Amino acid sequence: MAEGLDSLLCEVRLGQTRPLVNAVTMYRKPFTFGDIIHDRRFSTLDRDALRAAAEQGWTQGLAVPVARGGSRFGLVTLLGRGEQLDPSLRLYLCLISECLLTRVRSLARGREADYAMPPAGLSKREVEAARLVALGRSDAEIAADLAISGSTAHKHVESGRKRLKAKNRAHMAALIVSLGIAAAT
Repeated sequence: MAEGLDSLLCEVRLGQTRPLVNAVTMYRKPFTFGDIIHDRRFSTLDRDALRAAAEQGWTQGLAVPVARGGSRFGLVTLLGRGEQLDPSLRLYLCLISECLLTRVRSLARGREADYAMPPAGLSKREVEAARLVALGRSDAEIAADLAISGSTAHKHVESGRKRLKAKNRAHMAALIVSLGIAAAT
C-alpha cells in the first residue's frame, strides 16, 4: 500500500475497521471508495476512514470482487494522490483483475498456462475460438478448424466475447492479443 495512504488509514484507526474487506463481501460488481462512503450499510467508522483518505486526495481506488468456489476475493487498485481513473480503463482493470487472480491460482497449484495472461473465466473452447477470431476467421472457418458445427462455433465466440465484455469481434481480437492469449499477427 502506498506509504502516505497506509499511515493515514492507520491514523483513522482502519486497523479496527476494514471497509474494503467488508465491501468485497457486499458488492458483486466493481466499486470505488466513493461507493462505500455513500452506502449507509457501512458503519460510520468505515465511511469516516475513507472520507479521511479522500480528504488527503486518495479518492481513486477501484476494488473488483471476484467470487470463486463459494469464497469472495477482492483485488484493489489504488492510484496515487490526486490521480484520476480514466473511465475507459475501469473495464480493463476489472478484466485484468480476473486474469491476475486466475494466474496466481494456477501458479499456486504448480501449473503453467499456455498464454501470458489467463483468460477471465473463458472455457478452453472459448479460448480456442477467440484465438481463431484474432486470426480473422469466420464462424464457419472456426467450426471447420475445431471440428464442431457452425452454430456451436458461433456460441463459443459469442460467449467468449460477452465474458471479455468486448463490443464486437474486432474488439474481442484486440483484447485477446493484448492479454497475451493470442499472438499478434
